[in-house]
Amino acid sequence: MKTGDGLPSTAGYIVVGILFALSLNFGLGIALDTDLPIVAVQSCSMVHQMDAASKFFVMLEQEATKNAARCQNMNAIIPDDAFKSSPLSGGFDMGDLLILSGYGKADFKEGDVIVFTPSVPCGQGQAKVPIVHRIISINSDGSFQTQGDANRGQLACEKSIQPGQIHGKAIFIVPYLGWIKIFAAEVVWPNILLSLAIAAALYILWKATNLGEKLKHI
Repeated sequence: MKTGDGLPSTAGYIVVGILFALSLNFGLGIALDTDLPIVAVQSCSMVHQMDAASKFFVMLEQEATKNAARCQNMNAIIPDDAFKSSPLSGGFDMGDLLILSGYGKADFKEGDVIVFTPSVPCGQGQAKVPIVHRIISINSDGSFQTQGDANRGQLACEKSIQPGQIHGKAIFIVPYLGWIKIFAAEVVWPNILLSLAIAAALYILWKATNLGEKLKHI
């Protein structure tokens, strides 16, 4: 069976890929009881000791976006052995991908790494975007306090986090894979026209090369 050729078939593959990704995210959300099953780490607030590959990706991101240097002189304020029982006691790097579980929010404990959305603008850029930090204490009313392992103090919005603000706790890390989302959001999307032009040029070049190979056999 011969498959379709050309731009329409390529667009079809892209659509199928997008639908597959959305279905996977939806399925994981149901299985893990969370509206946010997969999260890309976009800051260095949980870094303990960044490896060479992560430093390289951070450098690329800074060059591509012209952002001020990030992750400079970041050292863990909360040490590795502070929460030995936590599977993520050693923190993680910017660009890592986290898998979240929303089960048992009322039973989350000190040392768990959670993702929550602040009730007021907070953090870098003063925006209401999800934050991934570690629970450092539980208040008498059942709310939580968190802090980034590499932060020198708490943010104003993380001293009384209600269970309803929490998307889930991190249960698994996939190193580096979050960089796909970061570069797509910070580099590709802001330059979407240029990105499409480059993609079109590469496609035309590929087709021209492929046509040349066919002509050789005529």
